[in-house]
Amino acid sequence: AYAVAQSYRMVMGDNMFSQMWESHQMSAFGLAVLMFPYLLFTGGQTTGIVLYLRIVGSVIHLLLGWWFFDKAQKKFGLTAGLLIMFAHVNFLPKWVTLAEFELMQYWAVCILFLALLTWHEKPSEKKWLVISGAALFMAMMTYPTMILLYPVYVVALLVIEGRSTKEKWCSVLVFTGTVFVIGVAFLIYLRTYMTVDDFMKYVSYIFMDESHSVSLSQRVANY
Repeated sequence: AYAVAQSYRMVMGDNMFSQMWESHQMSAFGLAVLMFPYLLFTGGQTTGIVLYLRIVGSVIHLLLGWWFFDKAQKKFGLTAGLLIMFAHVNFLPKWVTLAEFELMQYWAVCILFLALLTWHEKPSEKKWLVISGAALFMAMMTYPTMILLYPVYVVALLVIEGRSTKEKWCSVLVFTGTVFVIGVAFLIYLRTYMTVDDFMKYVSYIFMDESHSVSLSQRVANY
């Protein structure tokens, strides 16, 4: 309900940070994108929308499973492909096929990995580097700490075998450029309705939430 409510507010016109102070609001765009055509088709009626979102989420999850299967069975055989696909299909962070922040993070990391693997197989198709960069940004929108993945993948691109130094740096530039361009576009969007000072003020409201005011020692003690 929390994730669906956030996305519904976004579709209805609420702005991030200035009107939405939830800690996971940046990931609300996922469900908002899926929700918009449903609300458009039903004239704004929300009856059945959760069932619709779960069905769409299941389809997305299964399609990623097929992508895993396709890659794995070509490299390791049918049995390995099926095992990896079934492992993926049965892995759900909250056992719900709803595009909320935790499942979106998992999807984003999967797309990032599979897109880079596809590019490794077809190095002339730079679109896979663009897709992987977009996936990394999506992961960062769900959990900002996912930015820590960036240097890991940059190093991986630079040490990959069978590529010239020029090709390696070109791949890094395409990957990095995609993340940078989307990030700048996102900041420009935020700037259309608030100043930097406003942003800092609104962010402080998010950290007033009790879930962010508990110290690390208290959390460990609770566990």
